[in-house]
Amino acid sequence: VVDDYADNRTLLRAWLAHWGCETVEAADGAAALAIACAGGAAFDAVLLDLQMPGMDGDELAVRLRDDPRLRDVPRLLLTSLGGRRSTQQLAAAGFHGALEKPLRPHELRRLL
Repeated sequence: VVDDYADNRTLLRAWLAHWGCETVEAADGAAALAIACAGGAAFDAVLLDLQMPGMDGDELAVRLRDDPRLRDVPRLLLTSLGGRRSTQQLAAAGFHGALEKPLRPHELRRLL
């Protein structure tokens, strides 16, 4: 879970834990890359906020996609900006799916 707002990470962590998932959190793109590239940890999915300071979700998704060790890990976009993206636009940006905020647990679970 990569989001610069701690409250969002806390909420996502609670939902995911309720569904039996283990989570790793990062407050920004650089920290997420450091965690993901450190090795030893396998991820089933990465939830990325779009708007973050420094490296935004779009840039982080591309960098994760371009790393051979992380290429196949699904990347899911979380955004409050609206403006739905087509499947092709999401794929070009390195995402496998997207949800608009405010998030709804049933929609997140369905997407996962």
